[in-house]
Amino acid sequence: MADPVLRPLKWNQEFHVYAEQHGMFDVLMELFRELVMWKPQDPLAFIRDELPRIGRSIYSPRVFILGEHPAIEIGRNIAESTGALFLTLDDIVTSAPDDIRTHVLPTLYDQGEPDLCLSSLLVATINRRIAMADCMNCGYVIYGFPRSKTEAMNAQLNGLIPRQVFILLPEGLVDPEKPKKGSVGRDHKGSGDSKLLSKLPMSQLQSKRDYLGLKDIGTAYSPEVCRVIPYDRWLTTKQSDLEAEFLGQIIARKPAGAPWIPKIVVIGPPGSGKSVISDHLSEKFNIVKIDWRETIRGISRTDDAISAECRVYLESLTPLSEDTVKIILDRKLNREDCQKKGFVLEGFPESALEAKIMEDMSLTANRIFIVSCTETECFTRMADKREAIYSRRLSFPSLPAFTPGDDDNMLMNPHSEFAVRKRHECFSQNMEDILSFYGSRMVNIDGNHQPSIMKEFAEASVIRPPTLRF
Repeated sequence: MADPVLRPLKWNQEFHVYAEQHGMFDVLMELFRELVMWKPQDPLAFIRDELPRIGRSIYSPRVFILGEHPAIEIGRNIAESTGALFLTLDDIVTSAPDDIRTHVLPTLYDQGEPDLCLSSLLVATINRRIAMADCMNCGYVIYGFPRSKTEAMNAQLNGLIPRQVFILLPEGLVDPEKPKKGSVGRDHKGSGDSKLLSKLPMSQLQSKRDYLGLKDIGTAYSPEVCRVIPYDRWLTTKQSDLEAEFLGQIIARKPAGAPWIPKIVVIGPPGSGKSVISDHLSEKFNIVKIDWRETIRGISRTDDAISAECRVYLESLTPLSEDTVKIILDRKLNREDCQKKGFVLEGFPESALEAKIMEDMSLTANRIFIVSCTETECFTRMADKREAIYSRRLSFPSLPAFTPGDDDNMLMNPHSEFAVRKRHECFSQNMEDILSFYGSRMVNIDGNHQPSIMKEFAEASVIRPPTLRF
């Protein structure tokens, strides 16, 4: 695949636009993965028979989740958010034919290593269930499988390969991998988990076995696929944040590999977190960041022909004329660095008309983020920002002090409570038209989440076309 940011591109311009719109690059990459995995004797026959299935399930979640009590609820919520089916081992086995259910069900939750023959029968039963149309089309989240590392390896050998595995470890009690105090640099070979287990009280023995068993299962999958969450981490993290983190990993399963130039817009009310996302995407993907309001502010300080109109906009939020918007977009987005590397445009468009102008200029954004946040949270954040700005200004006595009337002057004091409230009102008035214009192309990010969660979700949505919403 061509590098996504370097020119000249190896693909015909019309072809790569068409391919991106229809997800063709993703399908081709998934097809190549399956060819390498299965190594069919007749690749053309394999492509003919399997391509429709691959195309239908290209973005479908295939998730295993294991562990402590929050895991089953998290799995159920993830399935609901992604539109996938949530299945447990009980669900799969009880719906199996009588002869299979009779053999597998009595030993389903036996302690110790599962019998290899019964484990293979269980894998075949799961494969049979997920091959049904509902799982093929919508994907699945399975709780409680695999039960051991051997079963995980056996499942992979038989084609039962998840795209993500999430494991919530129980309390480890005593970590066998952690050297004892005073034993730094000493070789611990031979100390072994069996010796550790033999010294534990019976009340703690089962919990320790669960810990070691789940940890062992995690080693059966590559780190790209499996995410192991330690006990103290999930215990002290909000469940909603864990779910958001897992959702971000599900949609970031793989890069699209398409030779496209990122053209990103990030819109939202003041204080919602637009700059957090824009700064992160600019740094992560080495693309140009353009802050719409700061661009207009810079023009307003010059003797440019449009500077007077820009000052009026900053003072009263009077919309810029179409010609002025076109001039600014042409100056900023048609620069060589933006055209070669891509860009993230923060705070634009502010109306459906401006969105249409951008598309009419062949500057159509291929990722459109809207950051939603409660009005109270936005005002709180902007108040903190305002205090920080005031404190910095007070440290420079040479600068003129603010007077009470400055609070209503949005040009002089753009972070005042009056200015923030006015901008918030303008955004709310135009929000419905913007949503109507972009429709399903918009990706909603909940600005009330932690910044790290917002960044991960935005990054994942840039890597590949998003199929999820917070």
